[in-house]
Amino acid sequence: MFAMKYQHCITRLDGRGADFEIDKTGETIELKTDFYGEHKTANFFMERFSYDDKVGGPWQALSKSVTYFVYQFDGGSSYIFNTAQLVRKLEKITKDMELVCVRNKNHVTKGYKVERSLLDSIRLHPDDI
Repeated sequence: MFAMKYQHCITRLDGRGADFEIDKTGETIELKTDFYGEHKTANFFMERFSYDDKVGGPWQALSKSVTYFVYQFDGGSSYIFNTAQLVRKLEKITKDMELVCVRNKNHVTKGYKVERSLLDSIRLHPDDI
């Protein structure tokens, strides 16, 4: 949905460095999609590690110098963050949280359940990017 909604101003990339590039600025976007609606929970699941110990989620996006991290719920609701700002905020919020393990088909993902309202102050509007 994100790609279709913004197809007039972004280009899809191969996903190894980033998922999309903003045509007019060259800034990059990492898209995280959850396959349930935002009404199901008040939380984001912010992946910290994939395949047990590989850096994942916003931390991985930051390590690849991705400019924006977009979290999209099924139904189209998107939350846009500056990646560096998001990681700084998550480091503060999650310092005393336990990692949650999610078993996938071939690996385990570890991350944090982060209440969406805790990130409201850094959420960007699409016009901001």
